[in-house]
Amino acid sequence: VAYMPTPRLKSIFLTLPLPFTVVALSVGLPMDAANVLSMALLFGYIHTIRWLHDRLHVPIVAAIGLGLGGYSVAGWLAAGVAPSGDGPFWMATTVALVTGGYLLRHNAPRAERAHRTQLPVWQKLPVVCLVVSLLILLKSELGGFAALFPLVSVVGAYETRHSLWTMSLTIPMLMLTMVPLMAVAYATQSWLGLGGGLLAGWAVFLVIYLPLTRWQWRRWPPPLAAVLLIALLPAVASADPLHAIGIHGDVKYGPDFTHFEYTNPDAPKGGEARLAVVGTFDSLNPFILKGVSAAGTTMIYTRLCSKAQDEPLSEYGHLAHSMDLAPDRSSITFFLRPEARWH
Repeated sequence: VAYMPTPRLKSIFLTLPLPFTVVALSVGLPMDAANVLSMALLFGYIHTIRWLHDRLHVPIVAAIGLGLGGYSVAGWLAAGVAPSGDGPFWMATTVALVTGGYLLRHNAPRAERAHRTQLPVWQKLPVVCLVVSLLILLKSELGGFAALFPLVSVVGAYETRHSLWTMSLTIPMLMLTMVPLMAVAYATQSWLGLGGGLLAGWAVFLVIYLPLTRWQWRRWPPPLAAVLLIALLPAVASADPLHAIGIHGDVKYGPDFTHFEYTNPDAPKGGEARLAVVGTFDSLNPFILKGVSAAGTTMIYTRLCSKAQDEPLSEYGHLAHSMDLAPDRSSITFFLRPEARWH
């Protein structure tokens, strides 16, 4: 997931049911309604992370920890009351398929930042091992809810922290592809065994997954980016987009900062400001090449970057959430925020 540069390639790797298959075989319990109902917990896990990080600006590591804790507690509570038998299983299957179809139909992909992490494998591997160890401790308590325990998506949520909406769209895809896999495994496990049932389910999964993915890709927008060419010669972009650029070296504020230290985040907002300027003009268009535009008209536009007033020559992404600056500084790519609009 980390080394896939675009959000849609990341989403493909997050929707393959390899971890589910391994965990289901490891737990050894037959397919039942708990496996299908765990889709609801996975939905809550991903949207909890997205809401905490994107809306409340909680650091991504803390958001993932809270989401993982929520899944564990909810799975432990649900395991004791989840129904079993044919009726609950097929009812849960029907609800999951209808819900997945509705969510996929009414939640379109958004243009999000293409991101490739530089985090080395030796830093990710301990995290994965820690999560796997947690699952080993909890699998008997979670029962069927252990099969969709977030393993890959713990690191995946960190790697897709700039495209969490895209990650959330993997849940409807999982509902429409993995629930049929579970249904086939449930229907055939009595005579094929759990392993044979899962193998038959994989065949059905691929039949549904491939055309559904092609349909999803056709409505996928490209990553939002505006390229400013400063030189005619081609240049190689930096390996990881930057949240700020400083001519003097390292910038003062990190990528998750919420405001400059000299500003008051609790200052009242709204109202009206009147500014006076001296001089003449012959156009209200601030982007003319001939003539004199009215002073101050550019203030109605949001800048790509904002200058920090407490450090020399630093620019932080504003309308652009990040940027790729070529090592030789001959070109720069600005990644615009999804909510950016031209009025």
